Amino acid sequence: MMKKSDAQALTKLAAHLLAEKDPAAAEGAAEAAATLDPRSFDAWFVLAVARARQEDRAGAVFAYLQALEIVPGHIGCWTDLGELYIALLDYKRAAAALRQAMMLDPHALNPAGRRARAVAGKTMTRLKKQAAT
Repeated sequence: MMKKSDAQALTKLAAHLLAEKDPAAAEGAAEAAATLDPRSFDAWFVLAVARARQEDRAGAVFAYLQALEIVPGHIGCWTDLGELYIALLDYKRAAAALRQAMMLDPHALNPAGRRARAVAGKTMTRLKKQAAT
C-alpha cells in the first residue's frame, strides 16, 4: 500500500525529472504523487510546471489552482498562473493573478514578485501597442 512518504518520493523524482528536462515523465510522477497525497502543495506545483512546459495550459492552470488552495500565499504560483492566463488570452484573470502576486510581495523582495511586475508591464505595453494599430 502506498502512503504519503511515497508521494514525497514521487514528488522529488518529478522535480528531478523536470531538472533533467523530461516534463512528460515528471508529469507522470507528479500526477501519481498528487493522487497519493491530494494535499501536497509540492506535488501540485511540480505537476503544474510539468504541464506548462508541455504547453498543456489548461492542465497547468488546474494544477496551479489546486496548489493555491493548499498554499494561497505562494507568490510564484500566482505569477506562473498569471503568465498562463496571458498565454490563454484571458487578460482579466491574468491581471487578477499578477495583482495577487504583487500584493503578496508589496516591496518586490521576492524574485517571483519582481517577475509579476515585469510580466504585467510588458503585457500592458503590448496591449497598448495593439490598441494603437
